[in-house]
Amino acid sequence: VLSILLLISAFTPVIFHNISEIIPEIFFEVIDVVLVGFIILTSRSNAQQLKCLNKHITDISEGDFNGHIDSKGTSLIPRTLGRLHSLQIKLGADIDDVKAALSNSKRIESALNATSSNIMVADRFRSIIFMNNSVVKMLKGVESELQQALPNFDCDNLLRQNIDVFHQHPEHQKQILENLKETYKARINVGSVILDLIVDPIHDEQGKRLGTVVEWVNMTEQLAIEANIERIVSEASEGILQGRIPIEGL
Repeated sequence: VLSILLLISAFTPVIFHNISEIIPEIFFEVIDVVLVGFIILTSRSNAQQLKCLNKHITDISEGDFNGHIDSKGTSLIPRTLGRLHSLQIKLGADIDDVKAALSNSKRIESALNATSSNIMVADRFRSIIFMNNSVVKMLKGVESELQQALPNFDCDNLLRQNIDVFHQHPEHQKQILENLKETYKARINVGSVILDLIVDPIHDEQGKRLGTVVEWVNMTEQLAIEANIERIVSEASEGILQGRIPIEGL
């Protein structure tokens, strides 16, 4: 608008030669100077607003959501600053929610690592995403036995591996996990190791399947002891009383 007014003021005396008889030329010259001054001030103001806009965008991109954004005005830049202010508030709130969720996840992870139960979590694609310290220790203790049946089994590289690595023929287990609606218990034999599994599906608030949590129990020694006791009791019922239960490690 200022530029158009400046053009009109500059060309009016040129186009209308007789206008100087009505309005002195000095009037148009003063108007020209005033309009040029306004254009310079407006340009400087726009430059400052652009600089301010750039600063706010830089701050937000670096994770600072606390800067004050002044969006007064009706031109394009103030309106853009207003939109940026809304974005700043939304991103700040989202980041706070993410931090709160991360903090809760860390507490849950710490709790699971502190428990003596052997816990493993897999996502909905059956990829292992978490193993607590107990299950790592348990699997590490029977790793050599598991490798007899599963030569490629590596306890140190289980994360992000598919949970099917524990099965020589995983098709049956895959079908069960994909259709799991409630707690499922199973016993698997891998080489000389006998493992009991307690499997539960994980769902979100809308009931969408998120993954699976598995509790592992190494039953190898317990079943061996039970079999030994049954043998001794059976022999005793026949009058053979020499059998003894080894108590080492019990």
